[in-house]
Amino acid sequence: MKKFLKTMLAASIFALTLTASSFASYSNVNELADTINKEPGTFYTLYAGMPVSDYKENWYGIKGWKQGRNWGDDKGGQDVFSRSYKLEGTPITEKVLVTWNYPLNVFSFTFVVESNNPKIIEKIYNRLYDNACINYPNFSNSISRKWISAKDSPKPAYIIEKMEPYDKTIMLYMSDNRDAHYELLNPKYKVYYRIFN
Repeated sequence: MKKFLKTMLAASIFALTLTASSFASYSNVNELADTINKEPGTFYTLYAGMPVSDYKENWYGIKGWKQGRNWGDDKGGQDVFSRSYKLEGTPITEKVLVTWNYPLNVFSFTFVVESNNPKIIEKIYNRLYDNACINYPNFSNSISRKWISAKDSPKPAYIIEKMEPYDKTIMLYMSDNRDAHYELLNPKYKVYYRIFN
């Protein structure tokens, strides 16, 4: 319970600085990845179980991000926020997908980075993986870091880990983006980090 309160306090403090930093992009992979999963259970003020009213106050109309809706209505759905910039000289698109039900809570959120450069995706994945291994010891026993492409396997590489005491689950995986004929689509490569109830 003490760890949970510490995480929620960190999320609240970060919420105060979100607007000021919403224009910021990152100069290197470590800055980006550390922002996402250095603190367990939360990133960009989001946490699973967060009241929808708090989520909307923090995210709706945020500067520097494009906002859209993947699906849903005022009773719930999935919002998507995106921004594009260069990370270590490589064009990337950063996305945050938030799934929520009104008027209750956020029940999942996903961080996605897309790029046509597999090396930057693998670097981000490796840093997220290293951070996850520190926060959740069983991560290191879950999978190898080997890149798994859609052509080699029907499923991307992933890790699912129960987070105690949060009663939430996290998932980390990367994939290449291929159609049914295994032709690479744009953007070609993605890394995902997801937290959900």
